[in-house]
Amino acid sequence: MKKGMKRISLFLAAIMLMSLCIGCGQRASDPPSTSEENADMIAPDWKGATLTLGTLNPEGNADSVAAQWFADQLSEKTGGRLKVNVYPHAQLGNQSVQIEALTMGTQDFFIGGMEPFASIAKELQVLTVFFLFENQEQFQKFFTTQYYADAEAKLAENNIVAINKAYNWVKGPYRILLSMKHVDGSLDTIKGLTVRIPDQEVFQKSWRALGAAPTVLALNETYLAMQQGLVDSVDLIPASIASNGFQDIVKCILKTNAFPQREGVMMNKTTMDSLPEEIQEIIYETADEAGDYYTSLVEEAADKILDECRDKGIEVIEDADLSEWYAACANLGYDLEASGYLPSGITDAIKALK
Repeated sequence: MKKGMKRISLFLAAIMLMSLCIGCGQRASDPPSTSEENADMIAPDWKGATLTLGTLNPEGNADSVAAQWFADQLSEKTGGRLKVNVYPHAQLGNQSVQIEALTMGTQDFFIGGMEPFASIAKELQVLTVFFLFENQEQFQKFFTTQYYADAEAKLAENNIVAINKAYNWVKGPYRILLSMKHVDGSLDTIKGLTVRIPDQEVFQKSWRALGAAPTVLALNETYLAMQQGLVDSVDLIPASIASNGFQDIVKCILKTNAFPQREGVMMNKTTMDSLPEEIQEIIYETADEAGDYYTSLVEEAADKILDECRDKGIEVIEDADLSEWYAACANLGYDLEASGYLPSGITDAIKALK
């Protein structure tokens, strides 16, 4: 009898140990655990709503995965009364079309970069100034400034509200330079290098300050241009490597951290204001929770693609001394203020955030 009881005790202990191991086995990119909200706390007379959310990237991309998680959590927390239909891969149109739809109220949510909203709020153009922000902490402080408050006010005037108040959808999570030639922290390796850029003044002036030759070109035309020797390099984020096939042709990848980035998680203001206050609180809360999940996906994907590039024999430089780059761009913010691209005084305001 004692032997039988001993076997049972050992069996139960083994089950408990397995349960603990399973509970501890969550990966960084697994969705964070959330508790289901008590649907009874939501106004009983609210009949619910069905909203639309658009992204630009395919279903498996980090922003689209996190967008679906965000939608699922809103449904769970509201007892199914708030439904969000997610349309990834630009099904609702390109970036400009979706931002206009967001303004008009024909689309309820948009998840994409914050930078495009600079067409509405000039203050946001500072987000892509090379080497103005020295680290993520300084960048995060920008969202506490009067300049950003002014940007939010302009977004509100255009019927848009940013719902990720933690600003923790870390995009990238850093900038890289993909090159057909060897590049490193020395400006000698950048001098005369042709770099594909979007048609924006800040990219023109930034790369010229570094001694490179910026070339405006559509991203979907860049692979062929690099193959044909028309362009030497392209400035992107890790997620754009595989989606454009650059790992098959480039020779070198340099981590530049030229500027931090955040994904813009935006909502139509009229739609938000029409919802019960408790639903609005759930939306803000869940957007921040989804930010942690999104960032973990981005970091994991960046590590994976860079490892794959190394396996292909591509030179990957992650710890270059970029002090020469910082020095070359030291006055860039002031130059952009003088041209009217940036609001007056914003460069000094950001430098003071250290």
